[in-house]
Amino acid sequence: MKPRSIALKLSIPVLLGVLFLVALLLVIVPNQQQRILTQNLNSELESIAAALVISIQFAIEQEDLGLLGQVNGFMQDNQEVSVAGVYLLEAGREQLVAEFPPNVGLEQQLNSGSDDYFLVRLPFQAGGLSGRVLVGSERQKLQTNIWRVQLPLYISFACLALVFGWVFINLNRGVVSPLLRSATIANRLGAGNLEVDIPIDRDNREVNSLTTALVELRDNLVAANIAHDTLLRDLESQVATRTSELNQTLGELNESFNRLNVVLGAVNALVWTFDRIKDVFHFTGATDDLSNIGLDDNSNLTVEQILLKVHPSERDRLVETFSAYLLEGSELDEQVQLEVSRGHYRWFHLTGVPILPGANREEPALGSMIDMDDRIRQEQRIWQMAHSDELTGTGNRTRFTMAFDEAFTTGVSGTLMLTDINDFKLINDTKGHIVGDRVLVAFAETLKRHLPTNATVARLGGDEFGVITMPELSADKLATLFHALTD
Repeated sequence: MKPRSIALKLSIPVLLGVLFLVALLLVIVPNQQQRILTQNLNSELESIAAALVISIQFAIEQEDLGLLGQVNGFMQDNQEVSVAGVYLLEAGREQLVAEFPPNVGLEQQLNSGSDDYFLVRLPFQAGGLSGRVLVGSERQKLQTNIWRVQLPLYISFACLALVFGWVFINLNRGVVSPLLRSATIANRLGAGNLEVDIPIDRDNREVNSLTTALVELRDNLVAANIAHDTLLRDLESQVATRTSELNQTLGELNESFNRLNVVLGAVNALVWTFDRIKDVFHFTGATDDLSNIGLDDNSNLTVEQILLKVHPSERDRLVETFSAYLLEGSELDEQVQLEVSRGHYRWFHLTGVPILPGANREEPALGSMIDMDDRIRQEQRIWQMAHSDELTGTGNRTRFTMAFDEAFTTGVSGTLMLTDINDFKLINDTKGHIVGDRVLVAFAETLKRHLPTNATVARLGGDEFGVITMPELSADKLATLFHALTD
């Protein structure tokens, strides 16, 4: 297919450019200038009318209507004003009291040719009198000003058109034709015809440089083809080697991943990563309990979804700790309870790899979660046994001592009570130890029933009990408790 002429290609944008300039210089700009000049004239007439209103209001307030005759002097310095008048409203009819130019016959002039003027009317009211002012300018003056502004524009357009035509003709003669020949040669080179004959044009210095460059380009392309074939063979060999290495590495990674899953399953744990941009968790490996709630391989859960599984009493603390871990690089080493089935929670040990200061936010956070439920519950049972009275279920002397030390350290006011059962030894001797034990249990239940839930109730020994509450109990609550114990 024969390439199109560069001149033809240039003719379309040139024609569009000429049409745009014609529209710009002969239509758009003149219309814009006319609109601006019209707006300016209206603004000036409104300003003059407003000043005239102020002068009239002053004359009325001074009760000197003779000042209205000064409208002629007021208007003589305003070259844009062609006519002006002042009307007073009397008995529902307007009366012309002043006009400019004087004795011009303003009413007859406006009635015969009002379309020949730009008119601005403003009402006024002062001293019980009202009326309006009229200020106008001849449209012919505006047209004269517009023509004065647009004449240089038309002259500039004519000069620009002559220069543009001269440039285009010389461009076509000195550049387009040589470029067309060079483009044909370049097109053949691009098609792979490296044996094309390239004549050197010695009559035109610029074209000579271009054709010489095309010759060098052809020679370079020939050399590049030879180098390309050699490079392609080397790349094919390298790709085959790298593919073999990658397959071997992939096999090793899969083996390592399988070993990791075996280890995680053995220790009843999983590894989590947290996308700090999307706020999404991803889990690898999982216990049976966590798999039941969606924490397993290929699961992606948001922070809100995870928090719904956390025990309500621990959510605020976990949010605060995890936020400090992400934002400040604080340590993440927490024990949390997760709901693995409806109403059933298990303990897990949550840890996180420290986030270094200034770490890229695109790098995910990493940590582990280990099932510690059996161990933690065993520790809780041991602690409960070491700090509780086996018979009454209250605290023992050790628990009472810990509560007392805690209250003393905090310095918060509280209530300390020591109580025992009168003639308890007689109950044991006459009724037997089984009845005595029941009395102790009932006494302990009465104490716990009439005390706040956060109160510490401990059996100190025999029939002696100690109570610590923070804050202190009121006199009414103490009276109620004493009455319940003595009944």
